Amino acid sequence: MKDIDELLHLFRPNPTEEDSIRKTVDSIFQKIISYCKENDLEAEPVLVGSVAKGTNLKDGDIDVFVRFDRKYTRAKLEKWGLSIGHYVIRNGKEKYAEHPYVTGFIDERKVDIVPCYRMEQGEKKLSSVDRTPLHTEYVKSHLNHTGKDEVRKLKLFMKYIGVYGADARVSGFSGYICELLIINMGSFHRTLETFAAMRGKLLIGEPEYTESFDSPAIIIDPTDKTRNAAAAISLENLSRMKFCSRLYLNGKLPEYSKSYEKKRKDATDRGTNLRIFRIKKPAITDDILYPQVLRFKNAIWEIMERSDLRPVSWEICVQDHIEVIIESENREIPALKIHRGPPVDEPSSLDFYNKWMNMEISRGPYILGDRIYVDLIRQQMPISEVVREGLKSVNIGKNIDDQKEAMEIFDPYESGQGSCALDLFLSKFIFQGHPPEKTSRNTRSS
Repeated sequence: MKDIDELLHLFRPNPTEEDSIRKTVDSIFQKIISYCKENDLEAEPVLVGSVAKGTNLKDGDIDVFVRFDRKYTRAKLEKWGLSIGHYVIRNGKEKYAEHPYVTGFIDERKVDIVPCYRMEQGEKKLSSVDRTPLHTEYVKSHLNHTGKDEVRKLKLFMKYIGVYGADARVSGFSGYICELLIINMGSFHRTLETFAAMRGKLLIGEPEYTESFDSPAIIIDPTDKTRNAAAAISLENLSRMKFCSRLYLNGKLPEYSKSYEKKRKDATDRGTNLRIFRIKKPAITDDILYPQVLRFKNAIWEIMERSDLRPVSWEICVQDHIEVIIESENREIPALKIHRGPPVDEPSSLDFYNKWMNMEISRGPYILGDRIYVDLIRQQMPISEVVREGLKSVNIGKNIDDQKEAMEIFDPYESGQGSCALDLFLSKFIFQGHPPEKTSRNTRSS
């Protein structure tokens, strides 16, 4: 990996970009203030996110919230919020999180206009985005100029190893989490030292609050003690952050120009079976789609596991279609099933014996160790039939369940079809990051 200070120099906004951002923000504010005045709305714009906090990287998004008086109903907030968003962003698109907002481009820079309610510290939130301006105020009051650059370094590192972003697609560290880590640890280097030495969970906050959560990473939100700000972080990404921190501190984190080139056998030589399960992708946001994609994958995995197909590995890819690839040891249900009964010490062992003595079986009942068993012969079925039949009784998500019948199932090698899931599966490595480029949209509270 390149020297972190060199990366910071490359990706910190220069004075020209900062001046351009200020002018764009001023123009947006003037339009929102004018619109609210003309329509007699008790609302005002507030700049939030990394641009407001001074922790943004080059080409970062501009996040402007329109903070409404709490007297307005949710329906009116949404109506006026969208109206203001479209007034400010010509050709803007509506997106939906907890409630709708407008996103688009102004002066070639991505801008989000998001409605929320005014919320003071300690006041009950009316929607989850209401606390975001409080996050901005907290970070601004706890980070000096040096601290802001330390946050930028941490963001660049996390982008490099592929753990940056709290959206459902990544399940990683948000910009706000990066800021809280630097506020608590003091610097980029100390943060990596903390992760490198960490065992078990990431815990930041008083025990009386952290004990309320059961997640791999727990960081109590300083603006709301009842919230785990790190709830989106997966166990895998926490583990990746620990391990890559150790690699970096030991000078072992490779550069992209020196990519990992260890010779691997082709997947066809692994002695396993690969199947792609492909369905159409609905036009919904990632945060709504990805939990359903994971449910789709989990449903297939559980069906294969129950049927003794012995799944061992998986990967998912969402592009034009949704693809799940699952590797298994068996390509069809084995004819033989060894059915394990209860320990002979249990009274139910006699019931097990009586049941199977009256049924057609291959062998048994017999005793092995302290348990009773029977051997069964089953009809052999290929993976595709097993999964199609099993999914009939499973709802994989309201937006994709109707795609089950049209699902494609194929062996990527036998079919010769290209597959992004196969590409990801074959390239799996200790970290899946990318050279830092444009800052991506992560969460409404980054």
